[in-house]
Amino acid sequence: MQSETNIGLTSMRGVAAWGERLTAHGGYPFLLFCACLMDLRRTIAIALARSHDGGVYAVFDELNFLVFAQWFCLIEIARRIDWSRVRATRLERAALVAFAFYAGFLVPTQSHVLTAMLGVWIALKVGRVSREAWALAVPLVLVSVQDVPSKDFWGISLAAMMVPVDVFGAHSLLRLAGYAVNPIEGDVLRLASQFHGIRVIPSCSSIVPAFESVAAYSVFAAWQRAAMGRRLVICGFLLLLGVTLINWARLALTTLSHDSYVFWHDGGGRVMISLSYLILAFLLAEVAAREKHESARGPDSPGAPGYEPPRSADRGQQERATEST
Repeated sequence: MQSETNIGLTSMRGVAAWGERLTAHGGYPFLLFCACLMDLRRTIAIALARSHDGGVYAVFDELNFLVFAQWFCLIEIARRIDWSRVRATRLERAALVAFAFYAGFLVPTQSHVLTAMLGVWIALKVGRVSREAWALAVPLVLVSVQDVPSKDFWGISLAAMMVPVDVFGAHSLLRLAGYAVNPIEGDVLRLASQFHGIRVIPSCSSIVPAFESVAAYSVFAAWQRAAMGRRLVICGFLLLLGVTLINWARLALTTLSHDSYVFWHDGGGRVMISLSYLILAFLLAEVAAREKHESARGPDSPGAPGYEPPRSADRGQQERATEST
């Protein structure tokens, strides 16, 4: 049993070891932690802003737990990366300290552009080390830029460009379901002979959940050590198709009535849709990672089809002795 003095020394050594790990090789692991902190601050700030009148418990309903899961997996992947070849110049170290201070105290909590810039910079720096480092570089880029498509830059927004496609998709689903729908009027969806209708805005387009789901898919696949190959790409396309169809169904359901709109846009239906994106991304990442697991087992692995356990030398000698007699 350890004494109190030994317990304290062990704790200090642990803290010192983590500090050395974060600041080693120019401090890029610490910079990755700063990017994680910025994104989590943004997520919490948005949840607080949306649930200002709903009390403390409403904050948990508004939190995007997918962001927490993504950064948890990214940090776990970063622990497997060899950072010994990632070096920083003196200028980069000075910029690192300044950026860390700015990220922790001065950056607006709802800003995401700086997180994107920082994540892309770290990914480029790490990606030059080795092919194994791409398991961190690619997911880090996607997670860092996942909120950028919803932003408007110089009058151009990918989310706004996707709105007509979403309107056409939701309109088609309503017609396939047998509903009488008015002809498409710009970005407005309305059933025939009904006053209720919805206007599809860029923040409700499929491009927003598509980027978030692809980022989550890449993180989950890298976390499970999925091999880069055709199955990984095919599952990614299936994810995009599934997310688009789910969002079209959500838009179609909000068109049916005002109560349906409240449920699927602001109520429990919104949580169900977000959960479906998360489950779909995780399941497809599991399917993509299964290819490497099967190939790693090989035909001579225990449990593989046709596998026969090796016979010991003594057992083989006994069999030969029996045959000779």
